[in-house]
Amino acid sequence: MKYLLNILMILALGIWLGSILFFGVGVASVLFAPGMLDGRTEAGAVNSAILARLGVLEVVCGVVVLAGALYMAVRGKRVLNWIVLACSVLMLSTASYNAFQLFPEINAMRVSIGDFDAVASEKEALRSEFNAQHQTYSMLVKGEFAVGVLALMLHVTTLVSMSASAGYMQRKSRPVGNQKVAAKQKSDPPPASLPPAAEPAQPKQEQLESLQQS
Repeated sequence: MKYLLNILMILALGIWLGSILFFGVGVASVLFAPGMLDGRTEAGAVNSAILARLGVLEVVCGVVVLAGALYMAVRGKRVLNWIVLACSVLMLSTASYNAFQLFPEINAMRVSIGDFDAVASEKEALRSEFNAQHQTYSMLVKGEFAVGVLALMLHVTTLVSMSASAGYMQRKSRPVGNQKVAAKQKSDPPPASLPPAAEPAQPKQEQLESLQQS
């Protein structure tokens, strides 16, 4: 269970951060590039459709990350695990606010403005409010991305630390087993010594000579 949650958590963080990064670098900048689409109005419509799906993806990933972080914080009982949990709560809260509160308001203003290539004078105030809300949205997403990078780094650091601690405990337990075997060998009584070998009997010729001399 622990390994599965860690895999899903890292995978969800990777998808979450990767989608935000790719949207900023490979989608938004391309859509609003001169000559890519027929004006800013069409580019804004396509951009809004992508953002709506991105918001749902972020919330789904946020739920997975929160579940994994909560499990690790309760079971691991490490300070870094609780920091990762706090980061995941902050990220999910920001993503939910952007997806279900701020983005719908921005999208509604976009629809009300209509033509962004030639904004009517009576809608200039709405255009200014749209720009301010869009800037707030961008700042929140950047903060969400920064917190996500921090959470990923801390989570990987925790896993490496736990793995190193487990390996150290295994190495530490091996000499203890060897010492027990050595102590057991010392406590065993030494094997009984063999009786001395009897001296070989003298030959009969030597016995006769000794009798004649006497």
